[in-house]
Amino acid sequence: MNGYTLRMPSRIRRLLTEFLEVLLLVIQPLSSISGMYVNPDTFKAQMQEHTAQAAFIRSIFDPTLIEQELKHEVFDPSGLFRAIGNTLKGHCAPMRDRAVETMVQAAQACTPGGTGTKQDAVKAVRMCMEILELMKLDIANHQLQTLRPFLIRTSGQFELKTLKNRQGSSLQLTQQWLRTAHNHMLAHRSLSHPRYPSGYLKYSALPRNQQIYVAVLRGMLALVFNPPPTASSSSSSSSSIISSSPPPTPLFQTSFGTSSSLNVFPETLYLDSARLALLSFEAADATALCMFLLLYRQLVFSESNEAPSSQGFPKVVDTDLMQLKREIRDIGPSRLAHCFSSRLPSGESDSSHGSKPDKKEAERYLAARQGIVLQVARRAKEARNRTHTSSPSQPSSPIGDVPDEHTASLAQRWADSNMHANSTLTVMLRGRLQDIVFNTVVKLAYPAPDSSTVKRGAVDFLASARADSLVEMPHGAATGVEPLTDEIHALSEKISRLALIHLNAFLPLYEQEGFLELS
Repeated sequence: MNGYTLRMPSRIRRLLTEFLEVLLLVIQPLSSISGMYVNPDTFKAQMQEHTAQAAFIRSIFDPTLIEQELKHEVFDPSGLFRAIGNTLKGHCAPMRDRAVETMVQAAQACTPGGTGTKQDAVKAVRMCMEILELMKLDIANHQLQTLRPFLIRTSGQFELKTLKNRQGSSLQLTQQWLRTAHNHMLAHRSLSHPRYPSGYLKYSALPRNQQIYVAVLRGMLALVFNPPPTASSSSSSSSSIISSSPPPTPLFQTSFGTSSSLNVFPETLYLDSARLALLSFEAADATALCMFLLLYRQLVFSESNEAPSSQGFPKVVDTDLMQLKREIRDIGPSRLAHCFSSRLPSGESDSSHGSKPDKKEAERYLAARQGIVLQVARRAKEARNRTHTSSPSQPSSPIGDVPDEHTASLAQRWADSNMHANSTLTVMLRGRLQDIVFNTVVKLAYPAPDSSTVKRGAVDFLASARADSLVEMPHGAATGVEPLTDEIHALSEKISRLALIHLNAFLPLYEQEGFLELS
């Protein structure tokens, strides 16, 4: 007498209707994009074939009839799923064929007189839905690749629309950011550029619009290598801007310190703050890697009680540096920039974001840094022994040359003194890398004198991106960074592409009279 009966309407019909809609969407992927971004005549034959297949599926997939057959327990899924499987094989990738065949086999077991059960029928339906979801992802990825030129060309319009929709956002930080970059460029007499007849360009002699172009590139590098502090450490005068800006992650702030003069990212870079944070991670990783390689060089040429042999002093071989670089990445954390933040003892406050570092993470990163330092000392010991040992064929230890206590202690003290964001050595190497990356970005993103992209207000990203294949990364750009050629080139390409997309959207705004006063 105290029991309750809950009756809900059957959802079989809704499931079947959704099943049919997803199936038709996968069969007719071109109908959703034709007429908007592509020419329908290009896919006319394919669209006609897809329409015929969709009509065939509708003729055999009747949700009302299937629901009635399920109620009377006379539904035979074998024929329906066999037809669906044959149709899907014509649309899915070859890697999905085995899953389609498994689905058809599960449905075939449910034929009258077969050994299949209701569980097999449900399994066939579930497998088919999973295949359809995977095919939807495949179609979406393919459409993104097809629409990529359209998305690139319209990204500038989208960014301008987003900037206008942000209520109460001024452009004071953007103007300050560009003026700082412009003043920095005025202090540099010239920039090397291989596509100019003289081999370089003089910033002060460039027209106003080209100066703004180069200043934006320099400003991008400043935000990557010297990111602004978090919103919590900024002044109250810019609270309206900070409240609408996405705060960077804490690690992003501890990677390189907070030497930027800005409180937050410029307003026009509101949508690119996450991308700049990732690029800052890569720049910090490259700086940490450069410092570990510098430690290796210093240990190789450090003073020793052993007299130099007749073979001369030890040499730093490129193959050894490349091998050590791979070992550092294998031993260290996923982000080598963590080696900078592991200097703080547990309980001390990190001034960059005002919080206490996690004790376990700090210990883990400190242990990883110590492991890297020991490996560097070991490789340096091997390099010295190759020169000072009179019999190179002498068998060595299976684990290699173990560094002595003096060398290991010296290396650890060096890391403790220099492996933090504001050390003199870190600041020097970071500035050196920043200059090298900036010169490479100028070569990749700044057009040649005869290029039409200089004369127009907007930048043709595709034309400039195609030109980057003509630029090669100069080898031996600065002493100590030669092994980082791949990392420098990869970082420069990413920054140049981001800068080109940004210029495509906001260069006309920056060139407006009265927006930016250049001295």
